[in-house]
Amino acid sequence: MAFTSCSTTKQINNNAHFTKTDSNAIVYFKKDLNSIFCDGEIDITSSNQKMSGNFELTMIRDSAILLDVFGPFGINVARIYSSKDSIYIYNLWSRKYYSDYQKVNGFEFFTPFVTKFFSFIIAEPFYDKDSLRENQFSKDTVNFSKKINQSENYDFTYLLKQKNTLNLSYKYNNNLYKADFTKFGKFGKYELPIEIFVYDTESQNKMRFKVNNFKDLNKVTTINNTIKSNFQKVTTFKELY
Repeated sequence: MAFTSCSTTKQINNNAHFTKTDSNAIVYFKKDLNSIFCDGEIDITSSNQKMSGNFELTMIRDSAILLDVFGPFGINVARIYSSKDSIYIYNLWSRKYYSDYQKVNGFEFFTPFVTKFFSFIIAEPFYDKDSLRENQFSKDTVNFSKKINQSENYDFTYLLKQKNTLNLSYKYNNNLYKADFTKFGKFGKYELPIEIFVYDTESQNKMRFKVNNFKDLNKVTTINNTIKSNFQKVTTFKELY
């Protein structure tokens, strides 16, 4: 997930994240996906509370993201909309929203959010080969790392013997975040993640995405922020709930 394509004359294999050349050099692949729709289940564990529901996610690369979360009886309870220069996080139940784009994009690893979240969901490279440091390469495992600044860095591990497993860890302000891509499925010509676990090792907050289906691959052309303007704007994320 944390590696991207460099120039190569070989045809890209959409079932792989990278390939090894005869000289043991690594070539990173970027999926030729520009838009998707997916739906599935979402579980969030926070402060010893667990919330479960369903989600629908529509994305256009480098353009816009719309994530809807549904609670019991299919009620739409939350929405996140992001474009290249804005983000809106809605609590549809209390009719409140948060939209501090600069603070969200202050999380450097996910900046710009609309671009990085797209890559995250499809388990695609984040950075090019030259920006990474290779720690280990063997017949079983490849491990890379990148240091962003004094307090932020990330690394990932790809298990060659278990090609449906991809692990990412990221340190931000002394907190360690991890993401495990534990299952992949075939959708058209693409291998895409169908189960993603994300967790904060300090707070023990956890999130699980289980995708039922990826569809409309490269067919979505527009995404609109359709929420009415009569919602109350809050200044901190905690005020949403």
